[in-house]
Amino acid sequence: MPQGMPHYGDSGGRRMNDLVGGFEAASYAAKVSGAEVAFGRNPVGKIIGMSVSFSPVSAACGSTLCEKRSIAFVSGVGMEIAAASEMRIPVVAVNEPEIDCSDILMARNAIIFLPESRQEIVDSTVLAYKICEDSRVLLPAVMNVENPGLREVIKIPTEQAVENILPKLKLPSRIDARKPCPFNLPSDDISEQRLQQAKAMENAHEVMRKAFEKWDGKFKRKCGFFESYRMEDAEYVFVCFGQASAVVRYVVDYLRGRNEKAGMLRVSVLKPFDQGIAMALKGKKTAVIDTCGLLGMQGDITLITSGKRIAEKDVSDVFAKLKKGESARLWL
Repeated sequence: MPQGMPHYGDSGGRRMNDLVGGFEAASYAAKVSGAEVAFGRNPVGKIIGMSVSFSPVSAACGSTLCEKRSIAFVSGVGMEIAAASEMRIPVVAVNEPEIDCSDILMARNAIIFLPESRQEIVDSTVLAYKICEDSRVLLPAVMNVENPGLREVIKIPTEQAVENILPKLKLPSRIDARKPCPFNLPSDDISEQRLQQAKAMENAHEVMRKAFEKWDGKFKRKCGFFESYRMEDAEYVFVCFGQASAVVRYVVDYLRGRNEKAGMLRVSVLKPFDQGIAMALKGKKTAVIDTCGLLGMQGDITLITSGKRIAEKDVSDVFAKLKKGESARLWL
């Protein structure tokens, strides 16, 4: 193991004794994934070994094109991610969102993960490299990390375990002084570029599905496009994402204790969007809890939180309206 990287067990890893924040969790995951450089603010550099703060995504794109696996840490997604998508650069960026997560909508034609826990950040970061670097995909990925200062205990797989599922980065075109080649040249036919990006996103869905299955089999931690919680016989379903899911899950358990047929569907991958979500919600009364319309979904009740932290009472009030058959768009 590299200096400064403790050994955390075999294939599934074991629990760290220290509590780890969102950016740290992604840093450890990038390290065991073979990332050589990190771009963004500390403490990233303490884990991976190199850190710069100027234009992290642009810098990470450059190093990725040199076939140096990299990770960028940003506070607010900018147009650099859209440019990375146009150039088909499989860079991974970890984003601390703005107040209402609206900045994530700037990540056009990028794979977008919406993790809830620090452990999910670890797993999704490793998977992001595997998915983005697939020759059928070659798109950037954004990890949306709400409240990165929140700390949890995590499990980290060993580098050896990750190497078995994550090959070395090999690009069809790379920066090489001996073999110069152009990147992102202006084109008169932008429709062809958009078509190729759309096809890559379609391919990403199948690549992700297989990657999730392999991860579950190897590490015994389930990953997927969405999580269904107590949905088997649910008549009323909350649709949410990120850290609000913990509050919603608590309320669902409370309502179940009162013999209410409530459930939760947590979206964990925004793009590519899985059509299984629509199938899972078919015939059910739905309440969508969103920050700024990020999910692009309209439920019987839609609660826009505008970046405010949601409380159990807020969710319970939404359920009361949902059960009465009301239809409304509410703002917290």
